[in-house]
Amino acid sequence: MPEQPAQQAPRRRAEPLPAPAPASIPIPARTLRRPALRLPFNLGLGMLVRPVLLSAAVAGVAFLWTDTSVRGSVGTALAQASRPLEQRAAFAWEDNFDAGLTDWVDPTALAADGSGLTRVRGLALHSKTMALKNYEVTFSAAIDKKPIGWVVRAADRDNYFVFRLTPRGNVKGNRKKLELVRYAVLEGRSPQRGQRETVPLTIPVPASGLLEIEVRVTDEHIVTMVNRFGADIWKRPQIKTGGVGFLAEKGESFLVKSISVSGNDDFLGRFLWGARETYRSLVKSLGSLSTQSRLV
Repeated sequence: MPEQPAQQAPRRRAEPLPAPAPASIPIPARTLRRPALRLPFNLGLGMLVRPVLLSAAVAGVAFLWTDTSVRGSVGTALAQASRPLEQRAAFAWEDNFDAGLTDWVDPTALAADGSGLTRVRGLALHSKTMALKNYEVTFSAAIDKKPIGWVVRAADRDNYFVFRLTPRGNVKGNRKKLELVRYAVLEGRSPQRGQRETVPLTIPVPASGLLEIEVRVTDEHIVTMVNRFGADIWKRPQIKTGGVGFLAEKGESFLVKSISVSGNDDFLGRFLWGARETYRSLVKSLGSLSTQSRLV
């Protein structure tokens, strides 16, 4: 009888292991890759996180500001960072001499006059303008028998450009003959009178006798206007920076009413002016906070 083959035991089917329960439901990656959904997600996250970070940053700065050593270091860093703002930001100064003469180098050259004007004798330079490069200056002065003198690009008391407006007689009506004399003082030396350049002018002068003089100083040119009439354009590039002032030579004097200096009056200049004022406001606020913390 043939031998029957042994029957094999049936194989047991392996049971699959149970999947672990997820701790959280993840956001599918494809959902974040969709721009329409990613933008609201980022904006929402930013609206929640940014105020917290900003508050933390302000609180941190305020806390550090209470430390004297840290405050000194931060103040130095902020001052260095603000220098480009000061150089390019818009500026405007006006002086009618009522608040004193603290902004003037050698203020003894200026003295109050009983008529409400200020008399100039000698050379007086405006200290705030000494480091300027391009600017506009406007002032009112009384024309009489003596010249009206002013300087621009005054790097110091030995280097500047001189302008002198001298009366030469009357014409019909309110018109006067004037001469605009200009020359450079370099290293304390000025040219002889015969070597100074002269521009003849005929300008209407009001009954008050006050002349409004406007001077625009650019990289290479100095433009002068008298009572809104174009008087002169002078190309003098030797002195690159320097401020404004008044000059009455020995034995001379004249009366001036007020002076204003401005510059960088473009979009960038006004924008940087705003940034500078914001910086100053921040420093002032931090200083007040530091004072309050010391009192506590």
